[in-house]
Amino acid sequence: MKYTFLSLTLLVATAMSGATNAVAAPAKGKPAVAVTATRVEGLDHAEGIDCPRPRFSWQLDASVPNVKQTAYRIRVASSPQLLRKGKADLWDSGRQPSDRQLYIDYAGQPLASGTRYYYQIESQTTAGSAVSRVGNWLTGLMDRTEWRALWIGGSFDSDVEAPKDRRTRINARYLRRDFSIAGRVRSAVLYISGLGLYEAYINGHRIGTQVLAPGPTNYDREVMYNTFDVTREVRRGANAIGVVLGNGRFMAMRNPGMRGFGLPRLLAQLVVTTTDGRQTVIATDTSWRMMADGPIQTNNEFDGERYDATREMPGWSLAGYDDSRWRQAERVKTPAPVVRAQINPNIEVMDSVAPRSIYRTADGRYIMDMGQNMVGRLRIRLRGDEGDTLRLRFAERMKDRDSLFMLNLRTALVTDTYVSAHKAATWEPRFTLHGFRFVELSGFKRQPSLADIQGRVVYDRMATTGTFDTSDPTINAVYHCAVWGIRGNYRGIPTDCPQRDERLGWLGDHATGSYGASYIYDAHQLYAKWVRDITLTQRADSVVSDIAPRYWSVYSDNVTWPMAWYTVAAMLDEQYGDSQPLREAYEPMKKFMLHLKNRYDDHGIITRDVYGDWCLPPESPELIHSKDSTRITRGPVLATAAYYRLCRLMERFAGIAGKTADVALWQEMGRETREAFNRRFYHADKGWYDNNTVTANILALRWGLVPEGEADRVFGQVVAKMTAAGTPHISTGVLGTQEIMRGLTDYGRGDIAYTLATNRTYPSWGFMTDHGATTIWELWNGDTANPRMNSGNHIMLLGDLVIWYYQYLAGIGQTNDSRGYSHIRLQPRIPEGLSHVNATHRSPYGLIESRWRRDGNMLHWQFTIPANTTAEVCIPQRGGTYDTRHYGSGTYEVSTAIR
Repeated sequence: MKYTFLSLTLLVATAMSGATNAVAAPAKGKPAVAVTATRVEGLDHAEGIDCPRPRFSWQLDASVPNVKQTAYRIRVASSPQLLRKGKADLWDSGRQPSDRQLYIDYAGQPLASGTRYYYQIESQTTAGSAVSRVGNWLTGLMDRTEWRALWIGGSFDSDVEAPKDRRTRINARYLRRDFSIAGRVRSAVLYISGLGLYEAYINGHRIGTQVLAPGPTNYDREVMYNTFDVTREVRRGANAIGVVLGNGRFMAMRNPGMRGFGLPRLLAQLVVTTTDGRQTVIATDTSWRMMADGPIQTNNEFDGERYDATREMPGWSLAGYDDSRWRQAERVKTPAPVVRAQINPNIEVMDSVAPRSIYRTADGRYIMDMGQNMVGRLRIRLRGDEGDTLRLRFAERMKDRDSLFMLNLRTALVTDTYVSAHKAATWEPRFTLHGFRFVELSGFKRQPSLADIQGRVVYDRMATTGTFDTSDPTINAVYHCAVWGIRGNYRGIPTDCPQRDERLGWLGDHATGSYGASYIYDAHQLYAKWVRDITLTQRADSVVSDIAPRYWSVYSDNVTWPMAWYTVAAMLDEQYGDSQPLREAYEPMKKFMLHLKNRYDDHGIITRDVYGDWCLPPESPELIHSKDSTRITRGPVLATAAYYRLCRLMERFAGIAGKTADVALWQEMGRETREAFNRRFYHADKGWYDNNTVTANILALRWGLVPEGEADRVFGQVVAKMTAAGTPHISTGVLGTQEIMRGLTDYGRGDIAYTLATNRTYPSWGFMTDHGATTIWELWNGDTANPRMNSGNHIMLLGDLVIWYYQYLAGIGQTNDSRGYSHIRLQPRIPEGLSHVNATHRSPYGLIESRWRRDGNMLHWQFTIPANTTAEVCIPQRGGTYDTRHYGSGTYEVSTAIR
């Protein structure tokens, strides 16, 4: 006889069976609740905010269950001492009866530029009150008229902008200026934007830990600057400031092809205030000196960097350095009408990789294997005779045992060069990075030691917010590839690839991938910036670029790639609870939607589509794109379905943005589009769309286009198509794969989704890992297809897989009316063949955990719900059903029979 029973344990302080509403005593010596992870404008360490009304957010850490916030109070002061005395001379919100803890606007006195402000947050909860530690932020320039600096730069005879090989070669610029401070320094703040990239020094000290700064933008529309508190670096008396400028994306790395914005240039303003109140401003102007014959020579992201140690200039950024041979800087054209403080975090060295092996080839080169396809560069201890030229060349895979595979890098040279100065040195390039696993080292007279080499992993400074592990090795390997692929394509923008001569912000690659990535990384500010980047590509005719920022001019006037503009804005609202990006973009989005409506044909169908269901698995291993018409979803099907999806999103956006009059507009446009789509493409006699591809049917289902009562028939065609040849495999491209895993599971065939997730034969994610992938490939057949397009680090083919890992296998989701996980929905799917899942996600409200294991017919599930949230918990039962219960915050353990 089989029995079904449920036991529940509350794992907070004393364990209590079934005590879902009990409040246990906190652990001895620990407060019941604490205010943690306070943030200003979304960042945990805010520097250079030029927003007059920054937003405050925080999390609550509770040691007792069922904690809800009942009120909050925010105090802002000019010093931490005032706050410790309970005083706030700039703003005191007063007690606000509310459970809000995300994005509370500052409403105090006007903020001054270059000033550090201090804040403290008090939260009153059902478990008592708690006060945060004192936090702080530094303001940028609050008024554009405060800029006294001029853009400076100039050309040099060594500049080669457009040689025959189309590789731009511009040496790094070195700029400097001496200055004197007459009194004791009270504060010093540096505002700087060096284009394309910069490194700044004051009195020989490097400023900040950022690399490849500032963040990339549409340079003809706006430029970002960074703000630094440099009080410790500036001193009374003689001082010097020095800046090195690299090329970055500001320079056209390929002419023609890439857009170029001009030669490197600098805008910098150092404001020093002494204890007697006097202020000295050192701003870029023609009194600065510059040169272009220092050690950092040719540099760009595609081709690498050349460093000539024989040209080093000891002390060049110290006061009194002899710069008489340097030339006077020139005033140059302002690149953009807007200079804004950069809110999204800078790029930094975030991790390191130790090389796995190195060996010598017959001709004296060395081949090194990092063991992981990574993005960044090498730090290496070197020794050579004066003039020795040491080269490092990078690739994702090997052609044969002694040769790198270079064809998939196209024209990128990916070579770093170091010219020795006859002394030991540790070197790391400054203004380049590579996507690589293997490195060819040449010019070395002795074999480098692995202990002397470190792989430096470079991506945006953001917290890792998710962990995920299962009992299935294929799922774990693919998740590993996803993590490394996502981080490798975050560099101030989300890019398509990190290794070849492209590395662009293609919109379609992140339309759904941004959702999955939001479980793993706190990419909030990165994607908020990217929504603005997309907006700034909009032309007068309302069309937006397929790439943002617009480094290639690709205005294809299609629907499916610009769809990411809308879905990423929706993701920010849903996953982070931040509606500001969509509210700011609403009117430009509306213009584009109305423009697309004008592209309807006489039957209400949008016929134009450029990319189709990009990169579906082809029928032959050497092909990039399928040529079989029965496998290809036609463009009008995709474009019209996508337009309907956008109408539904805009209906929601209109309500959020306060454009209530527009709600009816989007409802009517959606109704017309849906009716036209079904008239033209739905075969009611057969129960499928158009030519019955999986993509056409699954998108119609997932995006709400299927006529009432017809969903089961359409889904039946999806299943029939996927199982016709035996074991189901992926048969969708970029668009279909964005919905396939969730679609299969929601319509009752999670077993097929699990098969897709664990397959190891072609085409599948597991096939990639079985063939040596440590990041996700661009093509399902990336090991055999034409090298012109087989990047080894592309994340577009992940589709909704990472979302499925977290929301379906681990069960971490939220209810439809929730934003930022204020009301969580926990519902794990327990597929046959999987014995455990452990997952965590730090949401804007705090840590969510879901850990389950299956032991025979019993399921043991532990889950954590953060303070000030509630959860709808769906507990698995026999027969695949769920017992839904409601919980407050806390950690719980459930044991239940599931079969």
